[in-house]
Amino acid sequence: MAWIGRLLQRLPLSRAYSLVSLIGILLVALAMAWFYNLVAIDSLKRVQTEANVDLTRAFANTIRTDYGTFLKQASMIPAEQLRHRPELDALEAEVMRQMKGLRVVKIKIYNTLGLTVYSTESAQIGEPNGDNLAVQRALTGEVVSYVVYRDRFNAFDQIIEQRDLVSSYIPVYDAAGAVIAVFELYTDVTLLLGEIRRAQFLIIGLVVALMLGLYLALLVFVRHADGIIRQRVAHEREMQKQRIRYFAQHDQLTGLPNRQYLALLIEQMVARLKPIQGRCALFYIDVDRFKLVNDSLGQGAGDQLLLALSDRIADVARERHLLGRIGGDEFLLVLEGCGSERASAMAGRLLARLAEPFQVGEQETALSVAIGITLYPDDSSSAEQLIENAGAAMLQAKRAVGGRFAFFTPELNRRAMARFELERDLRLAIARNAFEVFYQPRVAAESGAPVGAEALLRWRREDGELVSPAEFIPALEQMGAIVEVGAWVLHQACRACRSWHQRGHTGLRVSVNLSMRQFHDRHLVDEVQRALQESSCQPNTSSWS
Repeated sequence: MAWIGRLLQRLPLSRAYSLVSLIGILLVALAMAWFYNLVAIDSLKRVQTEANVDLTRAFANTIRTDYGTFLKQASMIPAEQLRHRPELDALEAEVMRQMKGLRVVKIKIYNTLGLTVYSTESAQIGEPNGDNLAVQRALTGEVVSYVVYRDRFNAFDQIIEQRDLVSSYIPVYDAAGAVIAVFELYTDVTLLLGEIRRAQFLIIGLVVALMLGLYLALLVFVRHADGIIRQRVAHEREMQKQRIRYFAQHDQLTGLPNRQYLALLIEQMVARLKPIQGRCALFYIDVDRFKLVNDSLGQGAGDQLLLALSDRIADVARERHLLGRIGGDEFLLVLEGCGSERASAMAGRLLARLAEPFQVGEQETALSVAIGITLYPDDSSSAEQLIENAGAAMLQAKRAVGGRFAFFTPELNRRAMARFELERDLRLAIARNAFEVFYQPRVAAESGAPVGAEALLRWRREDGELVSPAEFIPALEQMGAIVEVGAWVLHQACRACRSWHQRGHTGLRVSVNLSMRQFHDRHLVDEVQRALQESSCQPNTSSWS
């Protein structure tokens, strides 16, 4: 039976259902046919046996009264003589009278020794049948019946063919209750069995038709269910494939692409950028001494720190970026449309943002990172080579000073370092209020008399060297600090103008230069009003350009 189970497992649900259902219908039909035939034939046999018993009882008195002695003596009479005894003629006449109109086609009478003392087939008279099991059972008082089929049958000295018969062996008792003879009656039930078979086929056909109707209805349902199951299985398989693909391509902790998948994404980006001569930059970010932090805080805290680190990198990068984790404490950021200057600015923002303390539980932890940068298409067009270049630049940054970045190209690296140092020093200057405001006089062309001054921002390094405004002001703009510094210049200029007026130079005016970034600042008007109010200057004493 195991092979059946294996076969059904290979078949679709609807086909397996069809096969099992059809086999089931066939088996049920066969079982019903067998059971109905068994019950119907048993009922027919029982009813016909009762009729034969009633018929035999009708003979009983005649047998006991008229033929009792003959039955006892028959065993001692030779068969040829027995067939011509006058008692048989009288017995046959009585039999013919009793059988008239009945379906009985043959009668045999046995004495207590099993000898055939009478048969409607005269040639059988005188035959011994003591070894006949049915006769033996009847002699013990049991009524025995069989349903038999005969191709040819001698009935009342005539041949009948293809008949279904009920053969009954019925005991005949004397007045004392002892068995004195056995009647064997053959009853023709061909027509009855034909009706039974027709009814059998009709009932079975009806049942099979109903079952087939139910089967077809269920088949439609099963096919629909099979389709749904197949869709769900296909969906589950696809989801499983996607999960397997996802876990094969992503870091399990952060959910970011791993090195292999990130290389594929970079290849796709390069293929997309190449026809349009686009650019991108790769930032290889490595955390300094993260193992010490991990060992001191524990694995769980270290995982939280890496998650927070990846969030900060993504927050700084914002749109149009790829971010992946390519090692335990190593991340790779890819920015599309990024050249060397923007890459330098981005590295500075990353270093500044990642230098801010991380809150892990109730403890603050500071990290330092090293960043290696490589550019496409300047350094390579291969994703793997670009990653290798960025990694080499990161090692260069680590060898220099912690918390720095380096370009893979030496010249770009030199310029980037200079820019980084400039922005670092500018941040220190802002924190220490190290800027100065110089005032360039403005005079009337006709008289040469002073009419005002132009406020000029200047920056002096700690060694006393003045840095050119053409160098540091664009850096302030790119850093996003020009609004803050410009507001400081505005306040300083207004205070100076008020001081001049208090000294009696009431005709002097002050001019302040504004960056385009300040014009885009929605708080500019409020800042100007605040500077005027704090210095008590009138708007007509100042001008903006």
